[in-house]
Amino acid sequence: MRENIHKTASALLVSLFHNPSTSRVVVAPECGGNHRIQLSASPAKNRRTIYCWPDIVIAHGDEVHVILELEQTGIVSPGRIGGKLLAASLCDNAHSEDLGHDALRICRDATFIQVVNTRSLRPTTAKLRQYANCEAGIREKRLPLGCIARYFLIPVLADETSPFDGRKYNLLLEAVHECLS
Repeated sequence: MRENIHKTASALLVSLFHNPSTSRVVVAPECGGNHRIQLSASPAKNRRTIYCWPDIVIAHGDEVHVILELEQTGIVSPGRIGGKLLAASLCDNAHSEDLGHDALRICRDATFIQVVNTRSLRPTTAKLRQYANCEAGIREKRLPLGCIARYFLIPVLADETSPFDGRKYNLLLEAVHECLS
């Protein structure tokens, strides 16, 4: 059974950071949650202003501080990376039944994290270097961008069989911990 990074990452984040009195880790159905997460440009939830559907958000207090996109399949291009970042940066509010009936504001210095599965990359690929250059370019030239003040692009090699090695998620866990501290 091949690892599903949606399930592994969400299980780790929920177990380490979900504390209902201070922070809530909300996961979309593909990560094991019950309800979709929608980010919008207005507090009113409507199709005209919903721009993206992240995999995970982490709320701290009354605001969303972390937005996560997990890329399980395919070779992720800079266009796909940038498209999701731009869509999220245009949003001010998060909606999910797991967050409550009212929209939850996205803080003005939110962290956007993209985790990409490198399982389908060839061993001699330059893609990992491209990912590092893309992350550096976004951090150095484009931030802050809307509500996004911090950005991480984290390559992860999904395991072929269980038990899955959770250590490969250390960069993700460190980034979330830094954001919530």
